[in-house]
Amino acid sequence: MWVTKTSSRFIRKSLEPVLLPFMVGRSATYMYPLQGITYFASHPILWAYLMTILVPEIALTGVVYSLFYVFLYPPQAGLAIFFNGPSGVITAAIALLHESAVASQLISDMFLLPTPLRLLFDTVLAREGLDDLVIKGKLRRRSSMTPLAATKRFFKQTPKKVIFPFWVVQCLIKISLHFIPIIGPLILIILEGPSNGRKAHKRYFELKGFDDKAEKSWVAERRAQYMGFGIVAGALESVPLVGIFFSFTNIVGGALWAVTVEQRLRRPNAPKTSFLKLLQ
Repeated sequence: MWVTKTSSRFIRKSLEPVLLPFMVGRSATYMYPLQGITYFASHPILWAYLMTILVPEIALTGVVYSLFYVFLYPPQAGLAIFFNGPSGVITAAIALLHESAVASQLISDMFLLPTPLRLLFDTVLAREGLDDLVIKGKLRRRSSMTPLAATKRFFKQTPKKVIFPFWVVQCLIKISLHFIPIIGPLILIILEGPSNGRKAHKRYFELKGFDDKAEKSWVAERRAQYMGFGIVAGALESVPLVGIFFSFTNIVGGALWAVTVEQRLRRPNAPKTSFLKLLQ
């Protein structure tokens, strides 16, 4: 019995790279980021969450773009001209536009977006009839968050964000990939697909009371679904200047996906609705 399970698991892992593209296409979760755009646009009450960070985001973007073009454009343009000729001036400017967009997006993700995105996610769930999940999740979090646990959590997260900012290293790696025209950004979007999909459901996992082990297990069993969502979400967020807008619409799409998942969990015997009907 154990040998059979081990063999089937080995075969499944071996075939995953081949089957994954087909599983991604079959899951149709790549449509949720697009649905998030239409839902966000058609519900003006949700725009308030974007407005709360719009001014600091514009200021941050302006500073990042200015610093990048002052300090990084001259050497990058020189290299581009050396390899590509006069057209290197244009290609270097376009590449730097994407690089500065990545940097500003990462900084926003760390310091500006967590609170408004969490509130936006909760609002969408409540509007779609899952206010009980939101309330129970908040009550569970408050009851389990003792002063000692809160202190441990603070010191656990502080080194990652302040004392040793791993996000700076992550930012440099992402920016370096943008030096490879066209292919580099595409590789980055694909590699980050699962993590981007998981990020869209981070709040859902908190409300459900998942620990790290349960969260990783849940995502691993649905890798293709999270990759499909994450690839489209990552592509939208990588668009310079308007990527911040798609950060909000992607969270809306993630919340709508969570609504579908939760409804299936509550009514496992209910007939499955096609995704096209869900969009109507």
